[in-house]
Amino acid sequence: MQEIIDRFIETNICFEQLEYFIRILLAGVCGAFIGFERRKRFKDAGIRTHLILSIGCAVIMIISKYAFSDTLDYDAARVASNIITGVGFLGAGVIFIKSGSVRGLTTAAGIWTTAAIGMAIGAGFYLLGIAVSIVLVLIQLLLYRLVPALESIEVAELLIKAKY
Repeated sequence: MQEIIDRFIETNICFEQLEYFIRILLAGVCGAFIGFERRKRFKDAGIRTHLILSIGCAVIMIISKYAFSDTLDYDAARVASNIITGVGFLGAGVIFIKSGSVRGLTTAAGIWTTAAIGMAIGAGFYLLGIAVSIVLVLIQLLLYRLVPALESIEVAELLIKAKY
């Protein structure tokens, strides 16, 4: 048994797996951060949805990037590209049209971007994933307050006549 443990430690498998696990946890933290903002707005896709999505995408990205490297002719981008397709389908499920009004587009876009954040962290782009998480939440917080203010501004009509 000690021989197996020593071999395991010598090959750095333990440290590789620990780094992958840290990537997954970090993706989960970023997803939860985004989901918390959505939950505060009483959106259906909240903390759990964004957290699980981000963790799942990080796992898939790690598998895509590292699990098939022993195969001669593998394409890591194929698995990652299918995440985008699948998440697009998931996002479509939160978009509703009622009385000519479309609801859920921001949530769908947030779910799609959360998937991209999980993929980035799963691929090892920690700073990028964290920075995009912060930017996404800031955009949602700032525009939530700014857009209604902009829409309430009266726009004066200006008519310009030109003679040829």
